[in-house]
Amino acid sequence: MAGLNLTGSYLYNRVRLEEGAFTTHLFRLISSYDFSPWVSINFNIQYDTITEGLGTNSRFIWVIDPGNTLFVVHNHNWQRFGDRFDMRENQSTVKLAYTFRF
Repeated sequence: MAGLNLTGSYLYNRVRLEEGAFTTHLFRLISSYDFSPWVSINFNIQYDTITEGLGTNSRFIWVIDPGNTLFVVHNHNWQRFGDRFDMRENQSTVKLAYTFRF
């Protein structure tokens, strides 16, 4: 059965150390869409104010048969410099998990 899930979150931390104090703000949006019980796509977008880093994680998951799953994952990260974001990392991975039964 198809379904859409959306979750947003905000995390605030005030940290006090001997070396000094600082605060952090973390913004996150997670979404997923299930085309069926066997196929789904997930997105995670995150930004934090300490590193000023913006990152995305996208995953396509296909359960071919129980125990046999294909994953396609893409990560993209940017670093904020002044009024713009520069790309830091762009990476894709394909994984096939296959169970041999004998």
